[in-house]
Amino acid sequence: MESDWEDIRRLAADLQRVQLTDTAQRLSERCVVELVGRLLKEQRLMLIHSRDGKDILTLDQLEREIIDEVHAHGGRANLSDLQQLLNVDVCHVEARAVDMCRSDKELTLILGQILHSSYLDRMGEDVNDRLREAGFVNVSELCKVYDLPTDFLTEVLRERLGSLVSGRGDALDLGVIYTDAFVSRHRARIRGLFTAITRPTSVHNLINQFGFQERLFYTMLEELVKAGRLKGSLVGGRREHSVFVPQLYARTQNQWVDNFLSLNGFLELEALSRLGIPDPDGWVRRRYEGTGLVRLATAYVRPSLIDAVHAALDEAMATGTWVDVQPLLPSSLSPADIEGVLRSWAGGGRAAPAHTVLCGRLVASPDFLASCLELFQESVRAHASQEALRVPALVISEQQLLSLSSCASTAPAEQADERRRRVHDTKASRGNAREVKTKKQKRPRGKGDPTDDDDDLHHHHQHHQGSGGRGHVPPPSYPPLAEVKDVLGKKFPELDRDAIAELAEELSRPLSQAYDAALQSVLLAATPGDPGGSRRRQGGRELQEELTASVANIRLFLRGALLFPDDVQPNLSRHLLKTLCTDVGNSVFASLASDASSPEAAGPITAEARLRILGKMPDDLRRPLVRLHAVMGGKSVEEFLSSLEEAAEACDLMIKKVDRKRERQLLFQHRQALLGQLGTCEDPALVLHLTATLLFQQARQAALHAPGRSVPSIVAHLHGVIPPDHHALLLRFQSLVVKLLIGQGKGAESVASSAAAAAARSNQDAALGHAPEGGQSEKATAEELRSLIPSLKELVTKPRKTSGSEA
Repeated sequence: MESDWEDIRRLAADLQRVQLTDTAQRLSERCVVELVGRLLKEQRLMLIHSRDGKDILTLDQLEREIIDEVHAHGGRANLSDLQQLLNVDVCHVEARAVDMCRSDKELTLILGQILHSSYLDRMGEDVNDRLREAGFVNVSELCKVYDLPTDFLTEVLRERLGSLVSGRGDALDLGVIYTDAFVSRHRARIRGLFTAITRPTSVHNLINQFGFQERLFYTMLEELVKAGRLKGSLVGGRREHSVFVPQLYARTQNQWVDNFLSLNGFLELEALSRLGIPDPDGWVRRRYEGTGLVRLATAYVRPSLIDAVHAALDEAMATGTWVDVQPLLPSSLSPADIEGVLRSWAGGGRAAPAHTVLCGRLVASPDFLASCLELFQESVRAHASQEALRVPALVISEQQLLSLSSCASTAPAEQADERRRRVHDTKASRGNAREVKTKKQKRPRGKGDPTDDDDDLHHHHQHHQGSGGRGHVPPPSYPPLAEVKDVLGKKFPELDRDAIAELAEELSRPLSQAYDAALQSVLLAATPGDPGGSRRRQGGRELQEELTASVANIRLFLRGALLFPDDVQPNLSRHLLKTLCTDVGNSVFASLASDASSPEAAGPITAEARLRILGKMPDDLRRPLVRLHAVMGGKSVEEFLSSLEEAAEACDLMIKKVDRKRERQLLFQHRQALLGQLGTCEDPALVLHLTATLLFQQARQAALHAPGRSVPSIVAHLHGVIPPDHHALLLRFQSLVVKLLIGQGKGAESVASSAAAAAARSNQDAALGHAPEGGQSEKATAEELRSLIPSLKELVTKPRKTSGSEA
């Protein structure tokens, strides 16, 4: 045994000697750093460097140091502070803090801070001390003290209720904690206060006056009312205007309202508000649900009261009288309530008869208004007769009447022939003619109202003013409003002054119309024969329709002309101005001359005739008509259309815009008219012109109005647009027509003129939709042309679908 101890002492001495002896093999700091780096790279070691790089820590050591710092700071430490204290990068501190809080339930990471359960317990004890002092605490105020989120703090305190925190939370407000003593004291105060209330009282005022906690107050009050400890009801819920109504007061109030309704048949909402009912509308609906009370603007009324008023209204309508509904209703109802009763009668399930409401309370039947008009019938007729004799300007002279009658006695067909002849004679020298129907014009007194039914006698008198002006003497208004009021007041003394005034205003317009009709009847009776006003109105409408159609055709032809090169467009525009535009302008001047009974109306409308007509026009008409006359000899179609619209507006004629659908219809009608002419035509020059025009419209979807001299330009334009074989046939036919005309002894100008004449006839007739007049008989027709005419016609009568490259 002694030897064993000797061995032990010897070994201890050897160990001490070895420990005290310096070793010969020592690693340098560089080697140690390299070895540690290689081990870290091979993930055989998990180490963390300090921020200065001098120290190395293991993960466990870092966790231990974090725990020590948290405890050193009282259970709450900030991660940014730990970075400074531990001299470790913040990313390592955050990573280890997250792992520690995930594995340790006593640690919590919130807003970059680590909280220990001991800190939360001390915080709960501190809140408990505050709760004992004040009786309640608000979590939102504690958040400012502890610098923690509301949700987190609420959850922490709720977990410690009943243990560290002696209190209870509000079921409706989780952010408030009360003590049991505070709640009991609150309930006792509420019970005592509301037991002493004997009339409706605003709850909000009581909360402010006695310092109650609002949420706890409403909870306690609802519990006490529901348990029957407080006799009453809370009206308005948890709102600022809520009112507590004691049961005794509510019972007395309900009895008073029921008695008032049974005696008077209505309830005023304002009176219910004065009784202390905060929401009278909703209160009435709840209490009297199913009783059928009718809601008006400011009151509720019984259905029987409404039915009585409706019965009185029906009786007044049936007997042709009037009724004042205000005496049938309670006097306290407002005008808006009376209006609601009348609206319920007029807008009920059945259609209410026609009626007139006066002063918002009197309802008059149409028969009653008719009887009132009969009171003035004799005086209106007598005054009209006197006025016709007193004002000579209102009466048409016999000479004017005979002149107008002679102009209007011609039959419409004869008038159309005469106008067609005059316009044809005007343009006979040009070799281009078309039928133009010149219509008479009517200028109503109200601009923009072509259907005005003003007296044509006044209209005729207006035109015969000549250059002295277009105005006429208007008939004076009759009867005066004061006279109407006086007659009605004597006839109906039971009506008050306001009702008489409104009734007189209601009758003023029908009386004025009756007076105008009586005056017109007197004037017609004083002048024998019919002045032809209906025919003038009809002529004005026909001229307006002709202008609309002509302008639409001109715009279509102008659109087609714009598709040609700049060197061809002037010829097409000048031809359009000399033909269609001149015809339209002459129609306007012919109508004005006819209306003014001018001698120029009997002859052709030439430039000199237009100047003579202009000299007889009033100043307001002369200016736009002078501009129209000037542009008719110009070169711009657009200027002509602008001047024509200005002149039409001055003459109270409306040129309507044509929509795309109507344009397509006009294009189709134009094509059908040209096809109809082509089908019966055997004149080679005319066949060439019609075929070229139809091919252009077919390829370009645009109408064309061109002279014969422009046919070569049309054929050249179609190159590359129609199939090559079609174009080759067209060129061949054109060359043969030129050879035929030259062989007949005509020069180049004769050839162009012949083609131009044929072109003008074809395009003008196609523009107006006229039937063809047939081809000219040819003295010598080449056999080849005869054989090619059917093939040329088939180019348009049986068109071939072209490909995209051909088109």
